[in-house]
Amino acid sequence: MAEIPSESPQQVQVEEPRPDFFNMSFDMVTVKLDSGLEVPIYTDLLTYHSRYFKNMFRGGFLEASSRKTSLAHTSDNTFRAFLNWMQTGVVIQEKDQEADDAAQYRGNLVALGILADTIDCRRLRNDVVTAAVLSYAKHSKNPCASFLKKAIDNLPESSGLLLFLLHRAAVKRSFCSSNKNDVSYEKLPPKYLIRLWKIAKLRLDWITNDPMAALPWAENLCQYHEHETDDEKAACRNPLPLEHRKR
Repeated sequence: MAEIPSESPQQVQVEEPRPDFFNMSFDMVTVKLDSGLEVPIYTDLLTYHSRYFKNMFRGGFLEASSRKTSLAHTSDNTFRAFLNWMQTGVVIQEKDQEADDAAQYRGNLVALGILADTIDCRRLRNDVVTAAVLSYAKHSKNPCASFLKKAIDNLPESSGLLLFLLHRAAVKRSFCSSNKNDVSYEKLPPKYLIRLWKIAKLRLDWITNDPMAALPWAENLCQYHEHETDDEKAACRNPLPLEHRKR
């Protein structure tokens, strides 16, 4: 009887433990922002969350010996939001705000999402897009064209945050018109206008109450996330309250 070949053992990806003051070193690096502000940060904490900084400070780059780097096109407030997230694991919280302040909060999320992409911080990218989904649903609002253009100009086409903003714009509004204080949607790059038109069929299905159509962020929030394992994906739950899933 032929012997059944054994399956090759699967390699199990072991995630490094999150740094805390019991297991991390007190080595620090300095990040200089556009404003000139120099921010000292624990190296272990920074390199745990950011593959960009991990390659920079753990690899063969000059910064590995100088222990200093600069970060262009990042405001002090955006970087502070990143630092706060590293310490607490929570994205900047939206308070009960007036409409203009709530819109500014969503603009801050776009800036934070761009930073997360720049420094290759997967967990923050996931948390930012979840916060954006919640904020837009809470206020039943649609992306300003200026926010969408900023995302288009600074994020890769594969970005979950960009995909959500495109879905939200196409499904929830007549995107050829724009707020009087905002840039026009017609100013977006042509290929993204085409993407919006293609996605807009979802909006038509939703408006006509097609029972087979669902708002994309309500049906599958994980399509905007980057999960490294099946267990991580299984643990991800849609945070939208049921009453917000049609907004």
